[in-house]
Amino acid sequence: MALRFRAFCVLVALMAAALMLAVVPQASGQCLMQGWYEAVPVLHYSCAYGLIDWTVSAWLIEDLGNGEISVTPSAGSLPVLLGTIDCEAMQFTATGTVSGACSETYTLAGVILSETEWNGWFSADYDGFCFDCTFQFWPIAGGSDTGLPEGRRPSTWSTIKGLYRSG
Repeated sequence: MALRFRAFCVLVALMAAALMLAVVPQASGQCLMQGWYEAVPVLHYSCAYGLIDWTVSAWLIEDLGNGEISVTPSAGSLPVLLGTIDCEAMQFTATGTVSGACSETYTLAGVILSETEWNGWFSADYDGFCFDCTFQFWPIAGGSDTGLPEGRRPSTWSTIKGLYRSG
């Protein structure tokens, strides 16, 4: 009986170690692969008589080191979002702002499901002289770029494809 219990414990320990290797940060400290992630759903918002008009179909997530990340939305008019990633809690958040008569604040936050998938939310907040722009909130998911067809990849894909991949 003791031998079976010991074998069971060894098996459980091996399975736990394999699971940890799959999602725990590797030597680079990453728990989410760097690169393009498809936005599901594609996000779009337009207000202020078209002065604010953007569509996000993908996110470029980059590891800046020390738990800091940079997130570049595929929409060129949105700012780069800067924030943190917590691999122990398996979550991240990043915010970017645009100053002006209408102050724009964009936030992306998520829970990491695997190295290549996350679920979360994106918000857009407008303050000041913003015409009809109002706070917006979308539940979203991010999936690895490996399944993105060429026509759906951001236009800069070919120049950066291999630059932001880990391992």
